[in-house]
Amino acid sequence: MFFIGLDLGATYIKSARIDAEEFSMNGIERIPFPSFDGNYGKTVSMRRILDSVSQAIQVQLSSHPEKCQGVLLSNQMHGLVLMREKDFCSPFISWQDLRCLESEDGVSSFQKLKNRLGIFSVLHETGEYLRPGFPITQLFRLQGMGEKLGVVCDLGSAIVSALIENPVQQLHISNAAATGCWDIKKGDWHRDIIRTAKIDCFDWPGVVVGEEVLGYLKWGGRTIPVYPSVGDQQVSLLGAGLWRDDQVSFNIATGSQVSRLSSEFQVGDFQTRPYFQGRYLQTITHLPAGRALNALLKLFTELSPQLDLDLAWTEVTRKVDHDLSFSSRLKVNLGFFPSAIGNEGSLTGLTEENLNVSSVLKACFVSIVQNHIEALKRINQDSRQISEYIGSGGIMQKSRFLQSAFYNYLGEPIRLSEQSEDALWGLASRAREIAR
Repeated sequence: MFFIGLDLGATYIKSARIDAEEFSMNGIERIPFPSFDGNYGKTVSMRRILDSVSQAIQVQLSSHPEKCQGVLLSNQMHGLVLMREKDFCSPFISWQDLRCLESEDGVSSFQKLKNRLGIFSVLHETGEYLRPGFPITQLFRLQGMGEKLGVVCDLGSAIVSALIENPVQQLHISNAAATGCWDIKKGDWHRDIIRTAKIDCFDWPGVVVGEEVLGYLKWGGRTIPVYPSVGDQQVSLLGAGLWRDDQVSFNIATGSQVSRLSSEFQVGDFQTRPYFQGRYLQTITHLPAGRALNALLKLFTELSPQLDLDLAWTEVTRKVDHDLSFSSRLKVNLGFFPSAIGNEGSLTGLTEENLNVSSVLKACFVSIVQNHIEALKRINQDSRQISEYIGSGGIMQKSRFLQSAFYNYLGEPIRLSEQSEDALWGLASRAREIAR
């Protein structure tokens, strides 16, 4: 018997067959996430995404479909889809879509929204900073254009609704909280913020917390249960082994976050998100990492456009890891795009001796470590005892220099996640709970 695990990431749609009893996984497949449409903005046709998801399911059901116990999903967070039952009323509007920053009569819709919500302590009431690209900013922009049709969905819940018979749009609490419209204290939609932002013209769905079946997928004469799609940050941290309040997670990949758990709701200079089993995730996200490093690598390889970026990464990592020492005056600010540390980057202290790829990348890794340590101080203001640091994400797992730099700052080793597919392993943990 097996479950199908589907992770709808920004780069790949990953799938696997999960054996809940043995807590094992096989048949991992990756399909590139469809590219952005050619039109304006960062959007993708939902039909194209649904076709890719159906392809992934077909691969996993190609043998012994009668043994499938259910379909579990996770999804990239902060995206938006508007729906009516099984019909898509909008494309997938990615969290990377920043049209809300464009000027309208000299003022962007994002600034207008900030002005409207000035009476609220948004971070402490929703658990999230008000950031460009979040669903609340997309909805405010759309209503200003006269768009008022549809039920508010995330990518995962939209796919679930399209897959099952008799769909009822329902969001998992991890995705509801990612909209920027969730009352983190009351555990319900923040009606005052929704009304003040003038986005009460949209329909707001029900929210689920547990592992209940949302509907059934009809496939080749089989009826297969489909469960709520959960946010990729929470499920990835679950897969990496974040279980206890005395652990801290450093997840460093394309994006980057510092996180810890709390059994009680606390207010602080950090984001607060729902986690599993009624707990809270205290986190600081949008720390620059892989995306910023890719920007530098593209600069370094600009004169050799035929050079594959993955091969460049492999070569650079090999050079940096060859010598773990670093004593250069070179300093890098990786804030090349809007992030938790600003939106302007810099390189300072350049000399003829350190103006080389290895030194610059080492300085980047040191900057990543320093940013994460500062973020940890903001989260751990109550000086909680930390018994274990967990490292996950592709960059953390691959770079010995980065691991060494963390050790130099922390004075303690980081336990690396034992596998690379943290989101799928998090779904495996959910499958094990369902099968019990």
